[in-house]
Amino acid sequence: MVPSYGHARFLDACLASVAAQEFQGWEAVVFDDASPDGSFEIALEWERRDPRFRALKNEQNLGAYATQAKAVGIARAGLIAVLNSDDLWLPGKLDAQVRLLEERPDVAACATAGWGCDEQGTVDTEKDWHGDWPMGDMNPAPWLLYENRILASSVVFRREAFRPFAQLRYSGDWSALLAASAFGSLHVLSERATLWRQHGANSYTVSPAQVAEEIAWRRILPAVAGRLGLKGAEGRSGLGRNALNLFALELLTERPGRALGMLPAMVATPEWPRGLKRWLSLALGPKRARRRIWRSQPGAMEAVKVSDLVEARLTPEAWLASLTSGSN
Repeated sequence: MVPSYGHARFLDACLASVAAQEFQGWEAVVFDDASPDGSFEIALEWERRDPRFRALKNEQNLGAYATQAKAVGIARAGLIAVLNSDDLWLPGKLDAQVRLLEERPDVAACATAGWGCDEQGTVDTEKDWHGDWPMGDMNPAPWLLYENRILASSVVFRREAFRPFAQLRYSGDWSALLAASAFGSLHVLSERATLWRQHGANSYTVSPAQVAEEIAWRRILPAVAGRLGLKGAEGRSGLGRNALNLFALELLTERPGRALGMLPAMVATPEWPRGLKRWLSLALGPKRARRRIWRSQPGAMEAVKVSDLVEARLTPEAWLASLTSGSN
């Protein structure tokens, strides 16, 4: 499926990368989310050119993950691949993933490694977005308790394991991967087969809405971890790092009281030395502590105005209900 919004300048190349796949047994549901540009017309042209493309449109903007939830109800395949309308697949991607999922019934979702690329599609091999994240048979679910380094457009889900959470607008790919881990293991192929396009309108860019949602999402992750059985040393380490990141976000939004109350979560895991050190930075005063923690991203402090922050409403009960609501 291709959830599409406002990427007319990238969409043709995106869909061409689907058509170029060696694996040809696909159906592409291109679901336009009320784009203000000519995206839908491009999707219609591809539909006229190749009947495996289906162009659909929301009458009003719903957000990427609500659009995904609609698209999966229309798609007919047993495997669901997500490709954002500004990203690209390299040849051979689907073929490798389909083979892996056919051979490994225990795997609920298979991703690939990838690179970033610029607006012209030039690949940047200098920056590794995956860092030290595990590849192959090492299940990345515990790492997902504190951040997501799996490219959204790289993942192929088994249909029954794909649970898009429509309440999210920025963290939905992160949520979907954790949800899939409730149905089996996650596997990341080391081949760099996905290109994540970097441009000025990427949805992960720091903004008051993005920060508010990330805070709400990070606050329910301990409950999510319990439901998924991620309680071992790796799970505790992931939650410790999540607490460190949440502490930084609370300072970013000028709420030192909430940051102060996070000491138990920050020292109850193997990450406790880092957590204690970060918590003690409050002795410098909230503003100095914030500048120290965010010194590598000074633009973030300018982007988030507390007066613009609207707390996102997100509960673990709502997320957990999405796991038991029946297969799509």
